[in-house]
Amino acid sequence: MPAQWTGDVVRRMHLAGVRRKELARALGYSQEYLGKILNGRRAPRGAQQTIERALDALLAGRGGLGATEGAERGERHA
Repeated sequence: MPAQWTGDVVRRMHLAGVRRKELARALGYSQEYLGKILNGRRAPRGAQQTIERALDALLAGRGGLGATEGAERGERHA
């Protein structure tokens, strides 16, 4: 069973319109490997912090709303 944090990451990705390919590229992972982590099939040490930092950097680089900010306002991202 996947850890709770992976669901939070996937939710933030979905709300912000970040694709797995984009996050995997930022991490230097393959899409398949990132998928295994997010689906609970792999659990490398430090994965949560590494993935959350990379997602935060992607969202900051877009200069747009973070996932929680947009969700609070009811905004959707394409």
